[in-house]
Amino acid sequence: MKKLLSTETIFPLVVLISSLFTLKSQLNFIQYPIAITSLIGIIGVTFYFLKLRHFTKFLYFWLAAQIIIIEPIWDLSQIIPIKIGLTLNHNSGIYLNLTPILLFGLVRILQVSEIVGETVTFRKGSKNNKLGNIFPVSGKVEKRVSLSKEKDWLYITLDEPVTINDLEVDRAFIKTQSGNPLRKKGKGQLSYFRVVSKDTKLDFSSPLDKKDYKFIDWVITE
Repeated sequence: MKKLLSTETIFPLVVLISSLFTLKSQLNFIQYPIAITSLIGIIGVTFYFLKLRHFTKFLYFWLAAQIIIIEPIWDLSQIIPIKIGLTLNHNSGIYLNLTPILLFGLVRILQVSEIVGETVTFRKGSKNNKLGNIFPVSGKVEKRVSLSKEKDWLYITLDEPVTINDLEVDRAFIKTQSGNPLRKKGKGQLSYFRVVSKDTKLDFSSPLDKKDYKFIDWVITE
């Protein structure tokens, strides 16, 4: 149930439902900018659930289009607006809609989670490799987690256990050095590699401390 109520499912459904509701309200008298914005939101959510590339571009556009409100001539709001700005008279004004601005960070969460379920490959990330002769090694991205309240780490289960400094490791936590979301395809990204020993039991219902999962060296994640 907790998984079903995660940001990765709630936010896309909010976008989809609000876009469909707005589009339905346009059936009798179509205002093309509003209808197009709704369609862009629907396309973005569809791309996300189908794991197609560029879904973030559609969702960012969907949010950005709603930021400026000029009453009564321009209002592309798809969700309840939180407005601040200048009221010119009783029925006109120029406003900044805070609602989409507050939601921008949720698109990033979707972008980070896009790679969940995919297989990634790790290669040596530094000249003075301290991880030993284990490369290449592959693993499955299981979920997005927080370590020491630091968001956007990815929990990995390795395809096969490896031995690192006499420690048998079968899982890891990774995060790109740049902080950018890990790309599904393209050039490898330098990443933190925090190891989880085979005999370690993880409790994701409690806060995880990254000090408990040793950082030994960098890896290139592909």
